[in-house]
Amino acid sequence: MNDLYDYIEHTICEGERFDPIVLKHKTRRREIVFTRQLIMYFGKEFEVGSWHFIGGKFGLDHATAMHSYHTIEDLCATDKKIRDKVAKYRISLVRVEELKTEVDIFEEMAEPIRISMVELQSKYIYIQSLVSNIRTEIRDINKVRN
Repeated sequence: MNDLYDYIEHTICEGERFDPIVLKHKTRRREIVFTRQLIMYFGKEFEVGSWHFIGGKFGLDHATAMHSYHTIEDLCATDKKIRDKVAKYRISLVRVEELKTEVDIFEEMAEPIRISMVELQSKYIYIQSLVSNIRTEIRDINKVRN
């Protein structure tokens, strides 16, 4: 399971108003093919997997995924409307990738803190047992004095 790929698929399907299940159907309807091509294009742009992985998500081979990528590149070079649409999706997806990176960094920073917390809890329990033992000894000493 690739969370970024799933997010790319969700974002583009939502923007193009398609149910992701429809994209898996064997059809050559232009709007469905274009939506698939966008997803494969951004899949490669954001390096979510190999050409084989990306094409395989639609039951297609790696060559179709590569063709889709180059088709979107060519369309962006010649069609302002598509270029603007791709730019809009890119902005949305880049922000998500930045947030994912920030979360990854935070999780890396948090791991030593988690370990430290476990160590602190262990030391706290040890100190509590020492204090309990000292209290018991003080009670015993006081009993002997009285």
